[in-house]
Amino acid sequence: MRLTFEKVLFLKTIPLFSGIPESVLSDIVRKSTDVPAIIGSDIIKEGGILDSLYIIVQGMVRFEKGGKTIKELGKNSFFGVTYAFDPAPIDLTISAIDDTLMFRLKGVEIYDLINEHPDIARALIPVLCKRIRTLEPENI
Repeated sequence: MRLTFEKVLFLKTIPLFSGIPESVLSDIVRKSTDVPAIIGSDIIKEGGILDSLYIIVQGMVRFEKGGKTIKELGKNSFFGVTYAFDPAPIDLTISAIDDTLMFRLKGVEIYDLINEHPDIARALIPVLCKRIRTLEPENI
């Protein structure tokens, strides 16, 4: 992507960031890194440490375990948010199935942003809670 303004407008389309003011999104954009991945390349290999939130700007990624596709995500999707807060080895391989561009925010950068802008936590926590409830309905 090109300009900070375009990146801010893009982030507004992602549910994880939709409740965050544009001025704060500008700070998020400044801390993020553009990560390109060419078709067929691994973004994270099984057993690797995932410590970042990835937002897919264009392209698609595949999550595989033991050679079996678990899911695929495309533009406007994100992954790694819980690992950004609690880095750990991942039991999946995540690879690009199309030429892909992502924004990456390392967990330490997210924590720095939350310290500077507590509104980020207030926007992220409900999205994380919803995701956890969806994945683990027995954890009420």
